[in-house]
Amino acid sequence: MTVGFLLANGAAFHGQSLGRWALAAISWAILGNGGTLAINSVYDRDDGDIGYLDAEGYLYLTDRQSNMIISGGVNIYPQETESHLVTHPKVYDVAVIGVPDEEMGEAVKAVVVPAPGCAPGPALADELIEYCRAHIAHYKCPRTIDFVEELPRTETGKMQKRKLRDRYWQGHAGRLV
Repeated sequence: MTVGFLLANGAAFHGQSLGRWALAAISWAILGNGGTLAINSVYDRDDGDIGYLDAEGYLYLTDRQSNMIISGGVNIYPQETESHLVTHPKVYDVAVIGVPDEEMGEAVKAVVVPAPGCAPGPALADELIEYCRAHIAHYKCPRTIDFVEELPRTETGKMQKRKLRDRYWQGHAGRLV
């Protein structure tokens, strides 16, 4: 499987939800070492979406380029970690972001809203980290977890990860790698 950036020409995607598309429905090309996915070989728009085509030709959007964490030179797409953590019964809501790390450039951090009745603290953080490590690659798992009462979202419910990241990146010029 090659993960890459999705580029689309305006005619194909303006005003449409991508969702899941069959390879037979549109012409795809995989370009360069980055595995960029492109439609109709006409590139006038880069939406920052990252995805892959499966063996049957279905397109899966895995995350946004702006959410990608670079830790020790490895690209980590936080959506996979979020999707896993949110299935834990003690998690009500979660966001996974990259935070400054002197050694690795960025470290994976989960910001969690505990489920009602669940006490936040070191024991729950350890439980959630172990839950991740039991099911997904260790490098994708959070090294630390912070607990909050609410995650920043727009009126329509879209996560505002930039606001979360800004809290941790204050005093840093940008990515350390």
